[in-house]
Amino acid sequence: MHNAIGGQKGSILVIFALTLVVLIGFTALGIEAGQWYLTQAELSKAVDAASLAGVANLSSPKLNSIVQDIGAQNFQSGYLGTPTSGTGAVSFTVARPSGNEVSVTGQTNASALLAGVLGINNVAVKSQGTASVNHFQIMLVLDNSGSMAGTPISDLTKAARTFIGYFENTDMQAQNQMGLVTFATAPKVVCPLAPNYYTPILNATYSMTARGATNSEDALDQAGQQLPDQSETDSADRIPQFIIFFTDGHPTAFTSTFTTNGAPSTEVCLSSGNCDSDFDTPCGLLSYSSAQDNSSNPSCTEVTSPPTGDGLPVSKTVCVAGRNKTGYANTRWGAFASYPLPGLGRESYPAYCKAQGSLFAGQSGYICRTAHQMTLDIATALKSRSVQVYAIGLGNEIDTTFLGELASGSDYLFIAPDSSKLQSIFSTIAQDIQLRLVK
Repeated sequence: MHNAIGGQKGSILVIFALTLVVLIGFTALGIEAGQWYLTQAELSKAVDAASLAGVANLSSPKLNSIVQDIGAQNFQSGYLGTPTSGTGAVSFTVARPSGNEVSVTGQTNASALLAGVLGINNVAVKSQGTASVNHFQIMLVLDNSGSMAGTPISDLTKAARTFIGYFENTDMQAQNQMGLVTFATAPKVVCPLAPNYYTPILNATYSMTARGATNSEDALDQAGQQLPDQSETDSADRIPQFIIFFTDGHPTAFTSTFTTNGAPSTEVCLSSGNCDSDFDTPCGLLSYSSAQDNSSNPSCTEVTSPPTGDGLPVSKTVCVAGRNKTGYANTRWGAFASYPLPGLGRESYPAYCKAQGSLFAGQSGYICRTAHQMTLDIATALKSRSVQVYAIGLGNEIDTTFLGELASGSDYLFIAPDSSKLQSIFSTIAQDIQLRLVK
């Protein structure tokens, strides 16, 4: 009996020893498995960061090196015991599944020191991540009024070319849309919203010249008409839309319908001043076709505006001239309906007969105030449609409050003290848009 018990104790010790070895091995494996999972998690973070950097630089000729640099910054060789060089050292490869996507694969060998007891010498860790950008629609709205002459217009065209360069990728152009509106006394849709936009917009920038007044409201309106209204579209299905609005001054003109002798026409009302005070220097009306003609510099005398009134023919007008009550030609301003003269009600006729007495001679500032408010009202309507508006102002006397109200938020407002800063600002906006598009 004594010998049998002694033999059992010896067996128990052997079994315990063997079990302990196995437990130590599995404990070591468990510890190292945690290390492998940590390595996997950190590699995944590096891959995600690299792919996001890739889609933010889709048009860069250094795309691959940018991606690899970002990957290496987030997971360096030797990190978490991985090899510092040679076989198993961390590496990142880049692929382009489509024009709007960047795929990054990261690989390395996790350490396997304790697990070597079980014959596990190397553990390959691999992670893949793909980032893409939403499709987009962008309208550039650029001020080429007379105050932009010289260096400013030259710097603006360079900045615009820098901006579109960020979206030059051929596949990107095929799947997205961009357009250009330039504006002075009247805007011009130089390049309608369309794919394959790079070359048309690039060529258009070389022909930009500075002349005329600053018709901001019509420019924004024309740009907004280029962007499809997505108000009724589910938010998840909307294509991101952007307007990049640039100006170097206050709004000094607006476009409206004017009716004379019963015949309506679209004309531009403008001030010959710079609208930087409470008053303007009225300039009258310009035919819209002349104001849009970029081959000339329209003057304020091209169209003589008859006195304000009901716009009816002489035989029917309620407006009269002088004590003899003789009828005369007059012009009805469509703008008065939404933006009435101070002291007069909306569409208040015959109160508007010869209203130019307070409008022009009194220098009430109606043109400047109306141009200013119309611009803000159009911007508000566009933003209600989820259009994102970037506002860029040039010069130290720019109305930053006005531009701040125009923009979609403080992050969308940029002020350049001089035109040499424009290229940097347009570059920043292009990169910001690319980041907003990432998904």
